Amino acid sequence: MGKAVIELRDVWKTYVMDEVKVNALRGLNLQVEKGEFLGILGKSGSGKSTAMNMIGSLDVPSKGSVYLDGINISSLSESDLAQLRGRKIGFIFQTFNLIPSLTTLQNVMLPMMFQDKPYPERERIAKDILTRLGMAPRLDHVPGKLSGGERQRVAIARALVNNPEMILADEPTGNLDSKTGQEVVQILKELNQKDKKTIVIVTHDESLVKICDRICYLKDGEIIKEFKKGEKLILDTLR
Repeated sequence: MGKAVIELRDVWKTYVMDEVKVNALRGLNLQVEKGEFLGILGKSGSGKSTAMNMIGSLDVPSKGSVYLDGINISSLSESDLAQLRGRKIGFIFQTFNLIPSLTTLQNVMLPMMFQDKPYPERERIAKDILTRLGMAPRLDHVPGKLSGGERQRVAIARALVNNPEMILADEPTGNLDSKTGQEVVQILKELNQKDKKTIVIVTHDESLVKICDRICYLKDGEIIKEFKKGEKLILDTLR
């Protein structure tokens, strides 16, 4: 650890709704270090989703700066930002966000197309990662023919194919039963510890919270508490 993969400096995000200004983020300062497993907690409306959008360079701040690998994203064109984001960050969503008409293999190959990888390479990488995640028998299945756990494995594989430095996961166990959720927890743990991936999650899953190196607790668009791994107050915030 020690090198910031993502840094948010005095980040504000303001939305105008029916002429009313809503500050979703209020001067958020956050560094995500290389190799860190960071958890973001907070109640509904605390700014978690907006913070994740900023960390993932999916949105730009109303005020303040976001640096991805030392580059201020506001200085980039949308196409350059998309290329940088595609190389540096993999996304895992609670609702999986798989394309229903594409097979497992096609869904996982898709992000590599936007990085201009040739077809044979896309196919090889996708098959290798899906095999590692136990999905080799399901390569030709569309999402509707997969269980929730299988769909999440496909989503994880899709996040990994461009070999990103950082994985962002939004409630990755939220739609899964406890057994399948534990399998996903183990996958994320291995990606962090064995593959040295930086991982940032939004979660209320206690088993995921326990393996985070650090927890940031948001309220009204600000970090009001930070906890290190194992501190009892982490779990108190879930109840």
